[in-house]
Amino acid sequence: DLIKTITVNSGATSIGGYAFLLCTKVTKVTLPTTITTIGGDAFERTDALTTITIPNKVTTIGSSAFNLSGLTQITIPNSVTTIGETAFYDCKQLTKVTFAATSKVQTLSSRTFEGCTKLTSISIPNSVTAINSGCFRGCTALKTVTMPNALTYIGEAAFINCTALTTITIPGTVTTIGQSAFRNCASLSTVTVPSKVTTLGGYCFAECSALTGATISTTKITSIPGYMFYHCGSLKTVSRITDNITSIGECAFCGCTSLTMTMKIPNSVTSIGEYAFYNCQSMTTVNLSNKLTEIAKYTFGNCYVLNNLTMPSSVTEIGEGAFTNCVKLTTLPITNSITSIGASAFSGCDALTSVTIPPKVTTIANDCFLSCDSLSVVTIHSAVTGIGAYAFRDCPSLTNVTIPNSVKTIGKEAFLGHYDSSKDKMKDIYVSWQTAAAIPAWPDGGISRTYGVNLHIPCGKGSIYRAATGWQKYTIVGETQYGLTVKVANNAHGKVQIGVALPPEPYVQEMTVSVE
Repeated sequence: DLIKTITVNSGATSIGGYAFLLCTKVTKVTLPTTITTIGGDAFERTDALTTITIPNKVTTIGSSAFNLSGLTQITIPNSVTTIGETAFYDCKQLTKVTFAATSKVQTLSSRTFEGCTKLTSISIPNSVTAINSGCFRGCTALKTVTMPNALTYIGEAAFINCTALTTITIPGTVTTIGQSAFRNCASLSTVTVPSKVTTLGGYCFAECSALTGATISTTKITSIPGYMFYHCGSLKTVSRITDNITSIGECAFCGCTSLTMTMKIPNSVTSIGEYAFYNCQSMTTVNLSNKLTEIAKYTFGNCYVLNNLTMPSSVTEIGEGAFTNCVKLTTLPITNSITSIGASAFSGCDALTSVTIPPKVTTIANDCFLSCDSLSVVTIHSAVTGIGAYAFRDCPSLTNVTIPNSVKTIGKEAFLGHYDSSKDKMKDIYVSWQTAAAIPAWPDGGISRTYGVNLHIPCGKGSIYRAATGWQKYTIVGETQYGLTVKVANNAHGKVQIGVALPPEPYVQEMTVSVE
């Protein structure tokens, strides 16, 4: 701790590893021109050292050589070919890095300048072909980066958390952009993925909150990676999602709340990942690929203004929460090819007025149409065997429902109405089970009230419904087999006229008239 000045004797060729580690009071270091190597951790934690001249014969700067030092600026001479990992890691006072015009450095190693929070700009020499993982991670003052024309590789998290970076031009020579490469570059406004890119990592532009436009120029990738534009809240347009794309990864556009473009999914796309467009609150129109077979979990959840979507007949499955809270959807975007609809798939779709369950669907999942405020008509096909818990809960506009005799199970509060029962419009439930064994249990709270709701049953079956769990609560209608009044007379034209007086019952399952 007492050393303040270091002078290395002429003739020395290397500074050994850890040579001056933790010399926290050193303010001046003089190196001879004979030095060719600066070893790993050689000047680590030299807190008071603000400047140093690297001799022109140095070829290697070792890993962590100046890690956590007090350097304010550094010049890398053209003799240097290798800079080790974390060489200038966390040099929080470093404001300027200069490479010689004829630099021979080919790779910027992992985390080389990570945490250099006062570095505002850097010009990377033309000799560099690769920027490795985390190289500039957390350089929060870095506003401009000039990239070399020979660059081919940008590693994982290379510029993550460079929150002041406003523009970046990725050279056309780049073939790889790693995972999280530009994640949370919160000031970046536009970006173009060059035409030669063959590898694009997940999260590569995630959380770039100022990003308004992106262009994907490459035709050499087949997937929009997961979380690519995750939480890019200002993103309005993405250009050139072309026919080379076969998949869109999970959460690729999740949280892009300003995305207003018509999202055209190329017909080459066969899969879209979970949450891919979740919370795209400004997106109104989606054109889906005709090769899709599934709308995955929460794909379009919370797309509040989505009102124009045509479901291709290739889709057979709609996943959990796929369209939850799409409050502007007025028609159900499903076809007869659908075989399954997941839990909460259309919950909170307040503008839906009618629902027809496709004929191949056998189960209406839990919460499937929960809180669909305007839903007034529901048609359930005879293929349905189960209705899940809360399937139509809080649908106060429903006036009636017909439950086919194919149904064997009904979940808790499947048709429970609005918490304010005065707003419920449910008046009639129609059922047709003929035997006690066939009647499913109707759990407590099937609807929000029992008074004023008529349960229409087959004639003569009142006793079995009164004995069935839950069903006895309702006003049972249709249990009596009524006689009919028949009048026969000749009319003025000599024809026989038969008049039948029906019983005052709105639900007649079968009527036989005998005339003698």
